[in-house]
Amino acid sequence: MNALRSFPTKAWYSAGWSHEIPAGEPLKRRILGKDIVLFRDPSRKVAAIDALCPHRGADLGIGKVVDGKVQCPFHGWQFNRSGACVLIPSQEPGQKIPRGASVQSYTVVEQQEIIWIWMDDSPPGEIAPPFYDFLDPGYGRGMRRTKDIPVLAAAPFVSVVENAIDNTHPPFIHPGTLAGEPEVVAPQIIKFDPDLRGYWGQLAPEDSIHAEVKGTDGLLGLHRRVMKVTKLDRSRCYFRFDLGGVVFFYDRFLSGHEQVGFVAITPADETHTWFFGEHVRSFAKFPFIDAIIRKWMRKLNGEDIWHVEKLLSSARAHGLKNPVSVPADGPSLAFRRIFFNAIRRESGALDAASRRAKRPEGAALLPDAAAISAVAGRSPLNQAL
Repeated sequence: MNALRSFPTKAWYSAGWSHEIPAGEPLKRRILGKDIVLFRDPSRKVAAIDALCPHRGADLGIGKVVDGKVQCPFHGWQFNRSGACVLIPSQEPGQKIPRGASVQSYTVVEQQEIIWIWMDDSPPGEIAPPFYDFLDPGYGRGMRRTKDIPVLAAAPFVSVVENAIDNTHPPFIHPGTLAGEPEVVAPQIIKFDPDLRGYWGQLAPEDSIHAEVKGTDGLLGLHRRVMKVTKLDRSRCYFRFDLGGVVFFYDRFLSGHEQVGFVAITPADETHTWFFGEHVRSFAKFPFIDAIIRKWMRKLNGEDIWHVEKLLSSARAHGLKNPVSVPADGPSLAFRRIFFNAIRRESGALDAASRRAKRPEGAALLPDAAAISAVAGRSPLNQAL
């Protein structure tokens, strides 16, 4: 199967963090089955082009950036942000550059320290890259962001996203890093976006199972207790998935402080996935706390990645085709509905009527979308913060 047809392409995916692309240096990433080179042009704007040189197939990703253009490491051909070859050193002045001397370019937007890439051949039009208020420095009480290093997991996109959005695995995969998480999961409310490009979810606020934040031991735990960030305002806590691979869990405390576990998940190919994680908080905004959180986050994410890679289904595109599910798997099933619906919608295989009637594999246990929206209306997205 063509890798590009294995995923929705009409979506914004994270290609990396802003700090990964300094001026004058290329960054190579495999995204949706294609090798891409990212770099900054003469105006320091990020650009993205195919890494395969059309001359003899060299890897532009291991080349250089010269005056805001990518230089091929093999013969020195230079390509600008639109993918056009603008210099061939072996040619005498005045000689024409061959018409086929170009590579595909991609639309990229640098926003909130994240590089978003649009992999579809058509322009994004009115579909803007995601914007999250809590990632802005001036939001609320001021948010501190602690980023983990990018991780390439040897596991399919579906498995990595399902693990990230799952509320049932912490007591088994994270017995130390998330010590004390209950095995029983409260009822989960799911509300789909009208365009079916994302959803909002919440653990039922009236259920006391998840009343307190775990991990109040050690130095970070001391700061949590001092800053009064152990008791959650459950009515304002929620989680979210956006098409393109963003998953985050938002916590609001009774003290008014906030924290967000944020991860942008991007398919590299059918069986490998990029994982860009960070922790955002309004409390304990000190460099030494950054170091503690970074160490904890690396252990937490490492546990997730290790277990997902060990799944016997990780050698398959999209993991298990028809997984057996229970009500607690609602977030995973909601993701599958959005993901597989987007693939079918883009392929043109379904007309409007059949899209309403059909559901992707594994979605059979989900309640009707209208019913879910009606229940979730008790905590609408625009009132969640």
